[in-house]
Amino acid sequence: MAEAAIWMGEHAEAVRLHRQTLDDRIRVLGSNHPATSTSRHNLASALARMGEREEAVRLATTDPR
Repeated sequence: MAEAAIWMGEHAEAVRLHRQTLDDRIRVLGSNHPATSTSRHNLASALARMGEREEAVRLATTDPR
């Protein structure tokens, strides 16, 4: 759904959905799971598209270990 929102130009909705997915994956799978890392990257990319580069960089460079 989040990727569809990006393609439709609804970047704020994409960020919301990616953030929700990341929170769910952290809760269910833990911070170190590969799927959680993918969600963290997806959220960072969506944030960067919206110009939220500081938060995007923080997410992309955070080591969850």
